[in-house]
Amino acid sequence: MSEWDPLEVSGPVGLRLEEVWRHDVSDRIDSFGGVAAWGDGVIWIGEGRSERIWELTGGGGSVRLVRDDGEAAEGPGGTLGMAFAPQHGMYILARNGVTIVPARGSAAAFSETHRGAARGFAVLANGDYVVAYGQYPDDPHVDYSLHRYGAGGNHVASWHPAFQDEDWVRVTQFSGGPVAVTASGDLLLSELAPFRITRYLDAMGDSAVTVAEDEEIVSASEFERAMPVPGVMQFQWSHSVYIEEMPDGRILNVVEAYPENRLEPEMHWLVLSSEGELLGQTSFDEFHWVAARTGPSTYLVVRNGTIGEIRVVTTTEDQ
Repeated sequence: MSEWDPLEVSGPVGLRLEEVWRHDVSDRIDSFGGVAAWGDGVIWIGEGRSERIWELTGGGGSVRLVRDDGEAAEGPGGTLGMAFAPQHGMYILARNGVTIVPARGSAAAFSETHRGAARGFAVLANGDYVVAYGQYPDDPHVDYSLHRYGAGGNHVASWHPAFQDEDWVRVTQFSGGPVAVTASGDLLLSELAPFRITRYLDAMGDSAVTVAEDEEIVSASEFERAMPVPGVMQFQWSHSVYIEEMPDGRILNVVEAYPENRLEPEMHWLVLSSEGELLGQTSFDEFHWVAARTGPSTYLVVRNGTIGEIRVVTTTEDQ
């Protein structure tokens, strides 16, 4: 088991990332749209630029195709996200709707809803799911960025303001943020920018608690970096990309950060108390995508055409 080399550690609490296994899938998969693991450790990978779904056995074993790219215009489209719910199965969020597969080999149920992009996706204990995204102009919920649906695809509620812009493409790209469901059933939202974590009690929009807010971590001005001139969007801007409640109630947040005059990102892993106090930050120099949690302290991570599992170990100054 190898360790990732941190770029910098600050604060009394840091993180050590230990690689459990890694598997190179670059010869089969060229775009990652969603990754999640079934309860037995089998991993599904959805391509972002096609409808293909791949299966990887636990521990980085063999890879096989479980859904090919369809040709029908009414197909699900490219994958935007994926989440596994123990009592409900695998949820595949795609551009044209959500597919729920109750068990491997069983019939899938598809509900149609069109989206240009999604920044967050989480499944609740009752089978409802929440998608964080900005909708197209003709959608009745276009003013909001958090949208909750029943397992059958029925709309339950929308809340939290969407990014305000006359350009609908910017609305779809800059609305919402990573989301996570807590052990108590609340919803955590980490906004793209500025750095702000909000807890929505019972995963609904009528009771909001601001957990943390710090423009020194991510400034609201990052949207100006993302849109340097009218009609142009670029990718080198700092924003939150992952959030999770840790087993002890603390909050894990990952930020893709671009220091000035740097084209490649630093990945900042932050640990906060349940009340929002920043306890520490560990930074890494190599870009990676934290895809999904697989256990109390293990996560699937994609980097450089590989997918792997890492173990997160918190450290203190005296360790």
